[in-house]
Amino acid sequence: MLPTYDELITFHRNRLGGHDDSVAHTSDAPLVRATQSFRNQLSTLNSFLSFQGKTSQSRIGRELLNQFEDNLRRYIDGLPVTAHTKSDRRSHLRNWRRSADEMLNANIVPDGSTAREKTLSPFHQCLRQAIAANHEAPKTLARLCISSVLDGDSGGI
Repeated sequence: MLPTYDELITFHRNRLGGHDDSVAHTSDAPLVRATQSFRNQLSTLNSFLSFQGKTSQSRIGRELLNQFEDNLRRYIDGLPVTAHTKSDRRSHLRNWRRSADEMLNANIVPDGSTAREKTLSPFHQCLRQAIAANHEAPKTLARLCISSVLDGDSGGI
């Protein structure tokens, strides 16, 4: 099962080295810069998730994985901001994508331990792509399958 955006946020914060959420300790300038950078990137992620109809409790999905470039383009094109701000947001989201790739490739959970399953099987990958291509929620597809089996209809799915 894919991690949530909350788990990605924790991973990304640790990757940037910004473990302290306060900027009151200005004597540690690199930490303050890392923290501000993280806050800017988090703001962009929240805006992107809102655009996608997702929240931080949602699981990471195709919007940040295999359909990222298309979703990024649509998000950036719809922003009523300057070209410089669009460039910053694009950079922020690519950093989130990089963190997601690192997290998923290492199969790391936020506490730093390694998950049991290292990779998805080819069947699981194909199944996920088929479900994503159908543009239906997995629960809806399951109901359709059960309904067609009970009705004796093998077509229509």
